[in-house]
Amino acid sequence: MSTRLKTLSTKFLKWRYKNISNKTFTHIMSVLVGLLAGLASVTLKNITYFIESFLEKGILISENGLYFILPILGLTLVY
Repeated sequence: MSTRLKTLSTKFLKWRYKNISNKTFTHIMSVLVGLLAGLASVTLKNITYFIESFLEKGILISENGLYFILPILGLTLVY
């Protein structure tokens, strides 16, 4: 970690100990983590819908062909 980041984090921790209780800090962090998790899930959902619409409209294959190709594509991406 760089020295500047260490000094900023040290200053933040000192300020937090002086001004915010542990319970309040835990509540603030849980709200922040919840918002970021919600944002990540919405982003993932929108990316999935975009890929679906691209594959349905961009590729001229019958729907039965997509049922065969998409699982193979998904397994290829995962493994």
